[in-house]
Amino acid sequence: MKKLLVFICLLAFTGPIFADGPLGYPGSAWAVVTFPTSTSGPEKDNLMFQGKIEQGIDWMYLDSKSKWKLNTYVSFGYSVDSEAFGYNNKAVPAIGVKTVRSFDNGVLEFGVQAIHEDRWIDNVSSNGVQAYASTWFGWNLKK
Repeated sequence: MKKLLVFICLLAFTGPIFADGPLGYPGSAWAVVTFPTSTSGPEKDNLMFQGKIEQGIDWMYLDSKSKWKLNTYVSFGYSVDSEAFGYNNKAVPAIGVKTVRSFDNGVLEFGVQAIHEDRWIDNVSSNGVQAYASTWFGWNLKK
């Protein structure tokens, strides 16, 4: 895990090796408030606020014909709830590398990230590596 984290950090901060410089600096943020978080059980009266902010660097296209980009990023995810459930109250900073394919109405991503999860109510902290695939697409039925 330490070797992977070192690799991701080196890749994230090696901008000078790319002759033309970065393609861009995409960032994003989202947040949601949910009440109740469940219609039954212990969370039926729970209010939860969660979100994530991410800042990345698009370094290059993977090849001359591809629309896939190589991206490194740092992010900060969080969630807080009103009932103090330990698993819902956490901060999750991460650093990662991913390939990104943008479309007119969405995005497709494959990546790996090193994370640190801090659940302050349970007094639990852990580190790990996650591989993931992510997609988002939207539409407008009027168009």
